[in-house]
Amino acid sequence: MYQVDDEPIETTHLYVVREGPAHPSFAPIVLSLFTLSLLIVLGVVTPYTQPVTRLALRIPAVPLAVRSFSASVAIIPTGVRTYPATSAHGILTITNGSVIAQVIPDGFTIQGVATDRAVFVPAGSADGYGKAIVPAHALMSGNTGNLPPLAVNTVIGSRAESKRVEWCGRIGE
Repeated sequence: MYQVDDEPIETTHLYVVREGPAHPSFAPIVLSLFTLSLLIVLGVVTPYTQPVTRLALRIPAVPLAVRSFSASVAIIPTGVRTYPATSAHGILTITNGSVIAQVIPDGFTIQGVATDRAVFVPAGSADGYGKAIVPAHALMSGNTGNLPPLAVNTVIGSRAESKRVEWCGRIGE
């Protein structure tokens, strides 16, 4: 290690003494307060507006003459027209539980519903019934011919060779 020889330390005191008058002048303080208040008043009284760049364009105008148009059409009153009722349309789902395939002819009728075309219904098997879907229509027209879904649900034939006919789908007017 280093050893430091003790040298004497000197302490120096510095005192600042103002020369001149003992009281400061109030003129610079008053002047700066006046300037500050003037800046505050100017900032409050005059609002800030962003600079606006304006551009003047000259576009030639073409005056248009005022025109009026009129059209007249004779209105022919038609009165009340009634449309005849139409028959509702939907689909029939036909299932076959027999081991013999069946052919359902065109116009086959059941519970007020007739088929629109002939349909082949395959035979039933161990996997399930034979199934066919055929378009059909109601025999009665208007609201009386509207049938809800599954309204036609009939078994035709014996249990051994049953054919089940179901009306599926809403019939419209």
